[in-house]
Amino acid sequence: MEGRPVELRRIAAVIFLLINFGVIISESLVIDDPRSTVICIAGNTSHNVSFERDITAGVFTSLNTVNGIESCVRRACNKRDGDMTFLVGTSCFMVRCYSSTSCKIVKPSSPSSVDISITPYTWFGKSQRTEFSCQARLPPLGT
Repeated sequence: MEGRPVELRRIAAVIFLLINFGVIISESLVIDDPRSTVICIAGNTSHNVSFERDITAGVFTSLNTVNGIESCVRRACNKRDGDMTFLVGTSCFMVRCYSSTSCKIVKPSSPSSVDISITPYTWFGKSQRTEFSCQARLPPLGT
């Protein structure tokens, strides 16, 4: 019974976000961690891509090794910072884009021997940044 109030608070927070921010999400996009006070909503993951501006797209912060993109996004959200995750193999990086256009995702000109995944995300929690969200501004790849 102790976990029930926490669960109800999380449900109430997601409903609040849906109503007040017009966030359209599916259950699979909410990355939940019961030990965290941050609600994390991941955008669509693009595979075998890169940033048009490469390492000049933003500030890259290493979040060490992870099991997959969901773990990478969760680590980034828990930092309460950043706009996108950049996963190279199992090495996770949080990217804080310099602007809403600096993190444009493109297909590389030559194939990479390493699997690269990029996922925009939005986090909601105490002391949320009020600048831009790359997820809201970047069109899906190929449009």
